[in-house]
Amino acid sequence: MAKNVSPEEQAAAQAADEEKTKEELQWAEKGSLLCRIKNQKVKEMSLVTIKSKQFLNYYSSYWFNFVPNALKSVALSELLEVRSGYQTDNLQRAAKKYEFQELAPESRCFSVIFSHAKFLHKSVDFCADSRETRDKWVSVLNHLISVAKHQRVVFNETAWLIDKFQQADTNKNGLLTFDEVWNLLKRMNLQISERYAKAIFRDRTRKLERYNLNEKDGSRVICSHCSTICEIEPQYLSRREQTPSLSENKVYTMFEAAVPIFTYTAERLVKSYPKGLRQDSSNMHPTVSWLCGIQSVAMNFQTAGEELDLNAGLFRINGNCGYVLKPGCLLDGVDPRTMSKPKLKLGIGLFSAQYLPKSEPGKEIIDPYVSVQIFGIPRDETKAKTRIIKDNGFNPEWRDNFYFTLSCPELAIIRFCVKDFDSTSSNDFVGEFSIPVTSLRTGYSQIQLNTGYQHTLDPSASLFVRIAMEEEY
Repeated sequence: MAKNVSPEEQAAAQAADEEKTKEELQWAEKGSLLCRIKNQKVKEMSLVTIKSKQFLNYYSSYWFNFVPNALKSVALSELLEVRSGYQTDNLQRAAKKYEFQELAPESRCFSVIFSHAKFLHKSVDFCADSRETRDKWVSVLNHLISVAKHQRVVFNETAWLIDKFQQADTNKNGLLTFDEVWNLLKRMNLQISERYAKAIFRDRTRKLERYNLNEKDGSRVICSHCSTICEIEPQYLSRREQTPSLSENKVYTMFEAAVPIFTYTAERLVKSYPKGLRQDSSNMHPTVSWLCGIQSVAMNFQTAGEELDLNAGLFRINGNCGYVLKPGCLLDGVDPRTMSKPKLKLGIGLFSAQYLPKSEPGKEIIDPYVSVQIFGIPRDETKAKTRIIKDNGFNPEWRDNFYFTLSCPELAIIRFCVKDFDSTSSNDFVGEFSIPVTSLRTGYSQIQLNTGYQHTLDPSASLFVRIAMEEEY
């Protein structure tokens, strides 16, 4: 029969457990000597510690004895479990040898399993000097894993961001240099090279009105390279809350009437939104707002089409992070239509397509053609089409060439759109790809298309093109 325990006894037992856990954590922060077991061999003893209740630090040896051991650091939030005894493949293979069991008895061995960006899961095996030491480490690490799991359930994003920023800001000046960001990325076990990290490092000192903002991302910028979230500074958020908004009709009127909106948007954050008659959730064309220097254009992201394709195309650059720097003319408050002198000659050679899907399931083989369209200032806007290829969605060939002269390539977006020709009704959408002209690179390219009802990336459907550019002065 179970013994009844009074509330006072329960509280006393809980207090004793908490005190024991506190003592074990203090002991683990000082660290103890453990043998690392690697490649079925028992290495020399080295210090293993818990740092700031956030990292497990240990030393890893190399193949060559003359190379000093490297300090490794694993975030406790990445720990998955702790196993006592011979409970990993490495230890089980090593334990087949009697000599190994003599050096590292099962009663003194344990393994730490943690998530790894490259290998999914990774284990680190240790051997303690006694069973008591092993059990202490297992107890401490299990407690920290439990705490980390609880924190994930009640994850406080703001606290996490502040914590990561404070970790990186080693000189405590409130700003992050590249070296500080790079050290943080290494501590977070992100498998990217230093060269690549430098390429995506952002200068966050510029004012927000100097950027075009992807409206779906709100006040946060999501970086796809490192899976972290960078929040826009509070002083910019407060300014955005007071942002003036212009309706779609107002934007068109101001643009056509040559109202000096460009100097205004060069210094202030402005937002545009669709006209009230768009009850069907259709989208306004974003290019006119961008030409006016308007930074934020409200879009209905559930409605696929040309407008949303152009929006996705603009923000495809800069790592899909949600903001791109405005062209120099708009930063200076200059009307881009005043640029009359041609600045760029663009040549597009459209050779072929591969694995084009049917416009709708169950329809006949498509008769594809490609339209190449330039969006930008009125003088630069133009459209060209290839020939129609009958009954071939597998590998149609056109070998058509198109040439464009652009006065303001900084604001030009090119859209490749494949359609299925129909002589009796409207031509059906097959696939598309949109990108700023300034992001094009000369040479041959295989362009993956966005297909289907929602215009999502298709890994099979593509266009084979050749791009040539010549600047004029």
